[in-house]
Amino acid sequence: MTSSSNRILYVVSLNHATNDGSVYLLSSLFPIVLALFNISVFQVGIIVALGYLVNILFQPVVGHYSEGRDPGRLLAIGISVITVSVISFVFATGFLSLLASVILLRLGSSCFHPVGISAISKSYGGPRLQKSMGFQSAFGNVGVLLVFLTSAPHYLAVGWRATFIVFAIWTLADVVLTLTFLRGRHSAASDDPQTPSISKPQTKRTIPLFFVLAAFISGGAHAVILNFANIFLGTRAHLDVSQANLIVSAFIAFASLGAIATGGSTRFVPTTVLLAISYLVAACSVAAFTLLSGNAVLAT
Repeated sequence: MTSSSNRILYVVSLNHATNDGSVYLLSSLFPIVLALFNISVFQVGIIVALGYLVNILFQPVVGHYSEGRDPGRLLAIGISVITVSVISFVFATGFLSLLASVILLRLGSSCFHPVGISAISKSYGGPRLQKSMGFQSAFGNVGVLLVFLTSAPHYLAVGWRATFIVFAIWTLADVVLTLTFLRGRHSAASDDPQTPSISKPQTKRTIPLFFVLAAFISGGAHAVILNFANIFLGTRAHLDVSQANLIVSAFIAFASLGAIATGGSTRFVPTTVLLAISYLVAACSVAAFTLLSGNAVLAT
């Protein structure tokens, strides 16, 4: 790995942590939001669903128009929009203002995955690519983990507005670091010696329908847990938001370890086998959550 490739990996990983942490900041406070803004779980579902819809619509657009452009600048723009959205939560007064802030937040977060993943894929090749992908994926979970561990204590200590100001400072610092260390320092061609040359014929691969469906199910289960588990634990197990978030944090921590382990295991285990094992574990988790739903703690 060259120093340039490493720089890209570290900055993109930091952006992943900031991006995903910001996206799930409100989710970590949903039990508080229900009471503070007098909204229903159904309205929370609308907020979550429309947020994902914004990503679905705008990530392909960003991916299309970002090709050949400076990833550092694009990532900084995305995090800047996220910073503005996080600050806007300070002025939220109800359902509609929360929804508007989430839409703005998701617009900003639409930049990371197409731009950040592309930057890494152009910098590494072969086993190093999969290992680096596992590394940056783990950092996304680390960002979410930090949010779930700290947001509720922050709220209880300093209140709603100060909590979001603290996290806005985090995102703003990430903008500065991204512009300092990544802007204008990435070329379209990879400098990793193991990256396949574009002149070599590439084998076209198709993704089995099973993996598409499994990814949809496991991704959906992941989203449900992060957005609604703390509400579920609060209403069914009567845990306060800090206790509920601690349980969700354990789930996220294992996801981080799994991402790192998966990225490093591809040299020993075929990728398709790893995917099959991962989706099998996800299926078992969903089944356990369903069958054990009578006991909120065990189910989660």
